[in-house]
Amino acid sequence: SAFMNMLRNEENAKYRQLIKSTLEFDPEILKRYVNFMNNPDEKTAVEQFGKGDKYFGICTLMATMPGLPMFGHGQIEGYSEKYGMEYYRPYWDEEPDHYLVQRHQNEIFPLLKRRDLFSGVGHFLFFDFYVGSDQVDENVYAYTNGFGHQRALVIYHNFFGSTRGWIHTSSGHLNKTTGALEVRTLYEGLNLRPGPRCFVTFRDVKTGLEYIRATEEVRDKGLYFELEAYQSHVLLDFYEIVDNDQGQYDQLAHYLNGRGVPSIQQALRELILAPVLNPLRHAISPEIFRQLYRARVLGPEHKIDKEALDIHAERFRWLIESVRAHARGENSIETIIGESQRGLEAILKLPVFEERYPFPGSEKYLQVVNYIQNNLADYPFIWYILFLWNDLRLLGQVAQAPENAAVTSRNWLEEWGIARQVEQTLINLGMDTDQAQSGVTILRLLIGQQYWTKEIGQKTAQSLIKDWLSQQEIRDFLQINRFHEKLWFNKEAYESLLWWMTTIALLQMVSEPMKSLNETVEALLTAFDLVQELLKAETSSEFQLEKLLEGLK
Repeated sequence: SAFMNMLRNEENAKYRQLIKSTLEFDPEILKRYVNFMNNPDEKTAVEQFGKGDKYFGICTLMATMPGLPMFGHGQIEGYSEKYGMEYYRPYWDEEPDHYLVQRHQNEIFPLLKRRDLFSGVGHFLFFDFYVGSDQVDENVYAYTNGFGHQRALVIYHNFFGSTRGWIHTSSGHLNKTTGALEVRTLYEGLNLRPGPRCFVTFRDVKTGLEYIRATEEVRDKGLYFELEAYQSHVLLDFYEIVDNDQGQYDQLAHYLNGRGVPSIQQALRELILAPVLNPLRHAISPEIFRQLYRARVLGPEHKIDKEALDIHAERFRWLIESVRAHARGENSIETIIGESQRGLEAILKLPVFEERYPFPGSEKYLQVVNYIQNNLADYPFIWYILFLWNDLRLLGQVAQAPENAAVTSRNWLEEWGIARQVEQTLINLGMDTDQAQSGVTILRLLIGQQYWTKEIGQKTAQSLIKDWLSQQEIRDFLQINRFHEKLWFNKEAYESLLWWMTTIALLQMVSEPMKSLNETVEALLTAFDLVQELLKAETSSEFQLEKLLEGLK
């Protein structure tokens, strides 16, 4: 009960001394302790420790100390009724506290699944937390443990206040083989092998963040922590790395300066790609997109905002120059910048397209434009996707011919972390996470399909939809699913796909430098004929894929 009473009353110096004394006498005794926060003879855990960070900090110690952790009846559910061994049934009608249960599932249960790291004493070391050169903060519990080659570090601040300092050397523990007291350093406790180019990465179970430190720093200084009231960390998955010839891990460690990130490998990739991602953030910044959205030409009397176009051109030039340097491309960027600007002007003029890009005497041309305009809602999300598509579709052209660049542009979305930047931009523009992820999905699809009208005269509606359905992204977009042995597709997604495809076909053709308006309109009308066939086939398909394809024969 010392665990429960002393930690509850924050008699931290006394309890730390109990652990130290046990380690000096016989560390094996720690394995025989049963640590608990309540039992039938005591008040309930929720009454003694509450439901906040103090409870979960002490519960973390219970789950990671050597010996046996014991949870009392109703502790996880947050029950308040005191129970005893003589009780036949509860007298209070209590409901589980779902928030408390969820926090146990997120913070405590993963630790219980790793009890192999914590239950023994063969690798257990207990540390002092130094807030100065010789001042120990007795309110901080810090210890390492492990199993096999794996190690864990636990640290908890059992006090209402903040502190900061280092853990470096352990308290003494009895070596039963030699009969002498031994003191170890943290890097020995973590089983590290320091070297001039060696680094160690590790993960905080509670936050999911990953960290990187130079192993020589861990050897010479230990690890530094800043702890708020009742804050705890459980660090696992210590992994040693030897830096490469470019010193990229050293650069990353200096760049992070102790900060945690969701993924060290992802952070390293972003550091390597910083020459591209920094100009990308400026080119697709929320401020730029809001300015472009306001610059739409909504009526015949409106003029295009030249300042918005110039700012876009300047930032896109910086981006495309950076992409070419990183990819070591040799293609001229002037052609790419010109195509981007023509595409952007066409997007901004979509509401009055037939007036700014007239083709007199063609009723079908007006049908195409009307089809696009009728579905072009005054919804910022659609416009933002078009702005993004117009620029990002062209990135691959720095290294390849336009007809081969679509796949490269599409692949760079993932390989270079561009998709994550796009998602964050959309969130900063006011979209929720689901909308932002949907936007990235649409963008991937449209960039990969930007040249779908190539050789359009040789295609039929059936061959076109089969080509599209052969691609996983389009199948996912159409939400194709099997039910009662039949394949179904989503009506709204199908119609949305056809609208997006028609719209990017129009924009891509208009922005191409070598195409005349006559060639553009001819190919566009052929493509629109196929789209109309696909729309007509939908009406009799009952949204079944087999019937859709049958109707296109």
